[in-house]
Amino acid sequence: MNPADIIGYVLIGVLLLATFIGYAVAEGKLDDPNDTTVIHLERLPGVAKLTGNGRWLVRIIRQSGNVHSESEITGDASAAVSAALATFRRAKIGEIGIPENTESKLRFGRLYHNHRGSNEGKKVGSAHIERLT
Repeated sequence: MNPADIIGYVLIGVLLLATFIGYAVAEGKLDDPNDTTVIHLERLPGVAKLTGNGRWLVRIIRQSGNVHSESEITGDASAAVSAALATFRRAKIGEIGIPENTESKLRFGRLYHNHRGSNEGKKVGSAHIERLT
């Protein structure tokens, strides 16, 4: 076995170990009821900080980064959250990460990306909700 093969095997091992550690950390956050950055999808209405009535823009983004859909919801914040939740339920996404959660903006996305097949970039990746008025 030449040195290049050994280095290749070591790099593959390190990559697998890093993936496993990342998965374990995310699972730990998911099981922690005090951590609201990684949650089960059904907990989102109770965790979302969006408040008030008005016009809300709900933008669904694909894993590729392209816009999947955009809709304007009039009413209270829970109506906008419900619209985004419906899309995530249809896509069978059960766990989400929440990078932004304020009274006027909410961003959340798929916790685990599906890297299978040619449809990878076409799958729902995240949702962005923001108050327009």
